[in-house]
Amino acid sequence: MTVTLLVALAAREAKGAMPGEAVSINVYARVRGSSDEVVTPADKPGALICRNLEFSLDSAFNSEASQKDCFDSVEASSQAVARVLQGFNSTVLAYGQTGSGKTFTMMGPEEADFGNPDAPELGLVPRACGQIFSNLPAGFSVKVSYLEIYNDRVNDLLGQKEDLTLRAQGVGVVPDGLQLRQVSSVKDVMAAIKLGDGRRVIAAMAMNPRSSRGHGVVAIHLLDAKGNAYGRLTLADLAGMESSKKSSAVPDSSGKGADPIRKEEAKRINTSLLALSSVISVLASKGTARVPYRDSKLTRLLQDSLGGNCKCCILVTIRCEKENLDEAINTLRFAQRAKNVTVNLVSNANARDDAKPKSAKLAEELSMATAALGDFETKLAASENHKETLLAQVNNLKEEMEVLQREGAKKPRASLTGGGGSGRLGSGRFSSTMQAHVQMLEAKVEALEEENRTLRQRELMRKMFALGDQAMADEASGGSGEAASTPAPAAQPQELNAPPKIEFTLLRGFTARELVTFDPFRGFDIAQADGFDNIEEEAATAKAGKRRGEQQVESLTRQSTLSRISSFMGSFRSKQQQVTPS
Repeated sequence: MTVTLLVALAAREAKGAMPGEAVSINVYARVRGSSDEVVTPADKPGALICRNLEFSLDSAFNSEASQKDCFDSVEASSQAVARVLQGFNSTVLAYGQTGSGKTFTMMGPEEADFGNPDAPELGLVPRACGQIFSNLPAGFSVKVSYLEIYNDRVNDLLGQKEDLTLRAQGVGVVPDGLQLRQVSSVKDVMAAIKLGDGRRVIAAMAMNPRSSRGHGVVAIHLLDAKGNAYGRLTLADLAGMESSKKSSAVPDSSGKGADPIRKEEAKRINTSLLALSSVISVLASKGTARVPYRDSKLTRLLQDSLGGNCKCCILVTIRCEKENLDEAINTLRFAQRAKNVTVNLVSNANARDDAKPKSAKLAEELSMATAALGDFETKLAASENHKETLLAQVNNLKEEMEVLQREGAKKPRASLTGGGGSGRLGSGRFSSTMQAHVQMLEAKVEALEEENRTLRQRELMRKMFALGDQAMADEASGGSGEAASTPAPAAQPQELNAPPKIEFTLLRGFTARELVTFDPFRGFDIAQADGFDNIEEEAATAKAGKRRGEQQVESLTRQSTLSRISSFMGSFRSKQQQVTPS
């Protein structure tokens, strides 16, 4: 018996991409200072010329643009904050050379009044938070998280945890154990950011007296009335690309600087920004190359923002001094490449709805597999019990057959009329007629005992072959103990290395029904097969002449039959081992 349980949980029909809006990354540039070599033409919105190289962006801001102008232009073209309020994810990245004004553009000056939503010096982060709280639907809640990527280690600035493990979730990753703090106003958000800023690594460098030595990422999480994730706004203030020749550590009061530490920080910063540039280049090429998100912790964290279900905006800041123009051109080239990146934008609610059928299908397949497994276990238990019952019956029959063999091998009983007068009736007290009568009775007794053993042996053989027929029927019906509805097909030649089959036609090609009619005195009487139901009646008419050839018949009956039954038992047990399910 071979039982196979196939549970196909991995073979499922592939589904197409979720329907949504194809959007590109919006890119903006803000210039710090003024120079004839860096120009923003008034007649070409979004154009920026640097060393006679023209770059086409969504918007370009010169040094005269206010904080409000920058935010309004970014929001007008990208709708980054409005999309979060509509249930989407958005990201704003500040990228540029160290000391070019990234933190000022994102947050504003340190002395800014964050409690006043109309303060002109507020950066993009407090203005975005103000718009969120002003338009937050009733029953919704807001949480904030703040982390720093320092020397390629993810640190939780609010939960004071270092080197968090990144855990895969959907397209991107989430830091394991990141603290989300409940907030209810812009002031609460900025207080949390100020708390995190106090734990960031900041050092005085030649090009920036307060240079961030790691990347800062603030995330504003919107939750609906049921507590489900509704929208997310990610605001990243990236550390600036540094040149060891231009931006070295400023010595402290003792005249010594922490050069080894600062050099390691600069190396880690430049490596992560190069990894970001590589990711943007691959995404912009729209090819099949592997996107190197895993090259740094920064790109792994921004994986969902750059290539997932998220609206992304990149604001580059440049310095227009002559010695910094090469870095400015490289930064603008990075922005122009990023503008070619396109993603498929879907609301979080639709993404959850699209995932529900997959979960339901998996649950249905799991339920079917569980039911199939339960059915298999039930059948297996029934099969084991049935096989144990059959084996017990066969063992009982074998024991009875051995008892018969021992009885047939016993010495004949002492005669009452033994020769030479040694018998109990041979002393002369009884007439010869009486002795002859006793001898006739003894012969009849021996004949009846032999007949009784023959009948018992034939009945045991009939039961044995009936069990064989039942085992064959069980095998044909799947091993559950139920008889097959159709006759078993003729035995086919066994293939090479195939498991052995139990053969129930054991003796000279005779069938089980013919073997049941085996008579130890007359051999195999095929004609008795039709009168199988009248075995007892036929036995009653047996004659004393059957004892001819007694020695040969006894040898066939008592030795050959037992050896063949033993062979049958060995085959039966071998088959029982072969068919036991693994």
